[in-house]
Amino acid sequence: MWSSFVRDAALEASRLKSAFIANTSHEIRTPLNIILGYIELIAAHLAVQDDESLKDYVEGTRRACARLLRTIGNMLDISRIEAGAFDLAPTQVEIGPWLEHLLADFRVMAEQKGIALTCAIEAPDARIVFDEYCLTQALTNLLDNAIKFTERGSVSCRLYRAIDGTLCLEIRDTGIGIGEQYLPHLFESFSQERSGRARPFQGSGLGLALTRKYLELNGARISVKTEQGQGTTFTIHFSPESEAKSRSPRQPAEAPREASSRPAILVVDDDAETQQYMRAALRQRYDVVIAASGKEMREVLDARPDVALVLMDLALDADEDGLTLTRYLRGQERWKQLPIIAVTAFAAPEDRERALEAGCDDYLSKPISRKDLFAKIDALVSRQTSV
Repeated sequence: MWSSFVRDAALEASRLKSAFIANTSHEIRTPLNIILGYIELIAAHLAVQDDESLKDYVEGTRRACARLLRTIGNMLDISRIEAGAFDLAPTQVEIGPWLEHLLADFRVMAEQKGIALTCAIEAPDARIVFDEYCLTQALTNLLDNAIKFTERGSVSCRLYRAIDGTLCLEIRDTGIGIGEQYLPHLFESFSQERSGRARPFQGSGLGLALTRKYLELNGARISVKTEQGQGTTFTIHFSPESEAKSRSPRQPAEAPREASSRPAILVVDDDAETQQYMRAALRQRYDVVIAASGKEMREVLDARPDVALVLMDLALDADEDGLTLTRYLRGQERWKQLPIIAVTAFAAPEDRERALEAGCDDYLSKPISRKDLFAKIDALVSRQTSV
């Protein structure tokens, strides 16, 4: 009886913690979306003016927002994993091209520190079945650490097969290394080799703990070799099962055709600041219409049958949230095929699944990239006009 009570109390405490972190994540992501969005618009305006006087300020703001976003994302993920609520969505990954694409995002960071960032693909045809979010987060954490803790020299990635045929991904740096006494605690949550106010490097202490958890959830494992003052090598060992599952042929994706000029885009969002930003971000390419509720959405769609796509916020302060409105549209014959993209600050994998199950055609988590948003809009509008 007592053990059952303790177990139930622990489960409830875990649920409340996860709910608190999820709501906190939403409240942080929404203003971050506006901040990063306006920074993109400012940067684009300055580029047109050939004005680089504020470039460092713009980049500094971007980096600060990215750091805040990583921190809240890590806290949310570790909470969901510990509560057993982390949903996996395995997909087939051509790991060589995927790795090259991911490294492009880190080359600028390495160049700014004068560090060489190299990549050797010795298994170019390797494919695995893996949750792509977990794979991206794990390698992002390893690369971010490698560059952060390396002041001179290089960071290298190597995709290869071990003697026994196991597919491995190695991340090697020539950085400060890790003390032998700290190695047993390396993958513990909130653990850092140096802590306190005088620590030389910033971070939440969750990166490596999450990296191991992301990999283990997908059947992979991680090992480390290090020498203090000489550098560190992390190696991801993929399971043979993940490769065996990837051998079914994959259908090539059809390239989207160019969208028609200035399609009408309906933005359903009840946050006034977000409305203003979305209007500013979209108006040069699209005819933007705003609705703050289900009632306004229906009124707009009745008056504007030319609406080509809906950007749907999922968290509306009304009786009908975005999922409810999406299901409503899918139940109406005239709006059944209308493309809908969920644009939301709820960024967990299960939030994406709920949006797609409700009938959304695609999903973007805040803060959003204008480039990604435009690409998704154009692809869906082009597909719709070709039907």
